[in-house]
Amino acid sequence: MSGPAERGEPRPRRVGSWLRASILWICLAHRLTGGEASAAGAETVLLRWEDVERVVDDHPALLAAAGRLDQASAEEAASRKYPNPALGANTGRAEALEGLEEGRIWELELNLPLILPGAYRGTVAAAEAEREAVALEAAALRLEVLRRLKSLFWRLVCDQQRFEAYERTRDQVNRLVEIAGIRVEMGEARTMELRRLEIELARLDVDRREAAEMTRMRRRLLDLWLGSTLPADFSVAADLARLPELPPLEQAVTQAYRQHPDLQASLQRIRAAASHLRVERNARVPEVRIGGFFGRELDSRNYGAALEFSVPLWNWNSAGIARARAAESTARHLHDLRGLELEAALQESHASATVAFERARSLRDRILPGSLEVTEALERMYRIGEADLIDVLDARRGQIEVEFEVLEAYLDSQLAYLELATLMGECSNE
Repeated sequence: MSGPAERGEPRPRRVGSWLRASILWICLAHRLTGGEASAAGAETVLLRWEDVERVVDDHPALLAAAGRLDQASAEEAASRKYPNPALGANTGRAEALEGLEEGRIWELELNLPLILPGAYRGTVAAAEAEREAVALEAAALRLEVLRRLKSLFWRLVCDQQRFEAYERTRDQVNRLVEIAGIRVEMGEARTMELRRLEIELARLDVDRREAAEMTRMRRRLLDLWLGSTLPADFSVAADLARLPELPPLEQAVTQAYRQHPDLQASLQRIRAAASHLRVERNARVPEVRIGGFFGRELDSRNYGAALEFSVPLWNWNSAGIARARAAESTARHLHDLRGLELEAALQESHASATVAFERARSLRDRILPGSLEVTEALERMYRIGEADLIDVLDARRGQIEVEFEVLEAYLDSQLAYLELATLMGECSNE
């Protein structure tokens, strides 16, 4: 019988998915009814990062990780169970070698394996370590999912602000078009100046439409990864210019070694490998089974106890021990490698964040104010006929380029710190 996936039907979602989606809708609806409005006066639902975190567990990767954790928990529970006894029964007919006596005979056997305490504890410890490792790997995956979603969130914030910058610039150029039109009517400027400003305005309209389309695309992507739970019209709210405090490199490395889930998971893999080695060493001891039997023959009833030992005639589990020892050594080397990779990535990420922060502050504090001052001064001079239109347009283009450089620098800073925070084992850079 085919399942829903084979018939092309949508898979049922978990109850938790609907609950988290409902929580998100309630939060957004509360903001909408609270009167948060856009600059144009129309009510717009504002999505903040904490809203995304509320529904992030519905991400398909995290749902799959939850399934793997359930499986590992079941494996741990199974390792604690004692093996079931074995019950055997034999029946048949017997005929006496002398005489005519014959009849049915039968026999019952019951065997119970005895597990050495060391082997039992080693098996349970290995299963516990495996479950802890899977849980930590799920936490590391959650960090990565949050990093990707937060990166998309920051890019959407940047796109919105870029679109708003185009809107402001378009309004300013539109005012210059009106001034140029008045000056042409008064005979103070040539018609060509008005035409050039109209061309500049048309170019801004093209750039503005491209920015709007990019913003819509990122909104659709964010909605897609959040399970299509967002309203049709929403905007994200965050301060792209608020740069977090950058920790010293030594502090970042120490924190990463102490709490990054991937590194902690590799430690649990070492523990699991050591427990498997313990189990293999205990396997040198012969296996023991105890039991009893009861049987009925032609002229007797038989019963008694049984004790069985495995005979290590061909080997003393040397191959299994060697395999487990190699697995433990491999786990230790992988842990060391993961630590080196993490530290190297931290150094690169810390350097990138330092450079990005410095660039953003320089553009914001030194270059942008000067560009704005020059542009405003030239526009005032153009209004009274003391500046050439070409100089005004060059200054205006230079200003918008600097504004976009500042936005890109803010975005690079946020993304660089987000990468650093993820390597440190943190979920957010707020």
